[in-house]
Amino acid sequence: MKTNPKDFAHPFAPILKAVEANMQVLIYLRQYELMYAFARLQEFYENPVLATKHFTRQELQDISPDYYVKWNGCNVPWDVVMNFRETFADLDQHEEALLSFVTPGLYLVGIHFESGSEAGETLRHERAHAAFHADCGYRMRLEAEAVRPRNRKPLKAAYGALERMGYAKGVLLDEYQAYAV
Repeated sequence: MKTNPKDFAHPFAPILKAVEANMQVLIYLRQYELMYAFARLQEFYENPVLATKHFTRQELQDISPDYYVKWNGCNVPWDVVMNFRETFADLDQHEEALLSFVTPGLYLVGIHFESGSEAGETLRHERAHAAFHADCGYRMRLEAEAVRPRNRKPLKAAYGALERMGYAKGVLLDEYQAYAV
């Protein structure tokens, strides 16, 4: 399914915004709206092929045709949001709307209401990402545990599963701990 941002009369924008200690949560009504608005920003952060590169929506869909209906939440560190703004001069109306709601300096999370009771579980997962980035001590303890000999084999298996899900190497420990939470 090819999409064109000009096909939509109004930009997809969050219907609610919540700010917590270390993060901001943008809440969309529908999954498609969330994922369409966040798509390039999210994959600029986590995608093993596209991370840190400029790419089009079509290039993303060529890699993952079901992308806009595949995930229930998004998470991006603040520094990635800033790098995204610098890298993508061709922001569409949906990306502009998303970025207009962003609070500088806070970890960015997106969820949607359409997931119903799963929204709480998704938010718990995304909070774990925010904690990983905000709490240096927590992150350092996880990194120390990851290199212990007894943990290498189970982590290697978990990392393999995460890579098959489409995560870049640079986010594997963060994803592992978020799924564990």
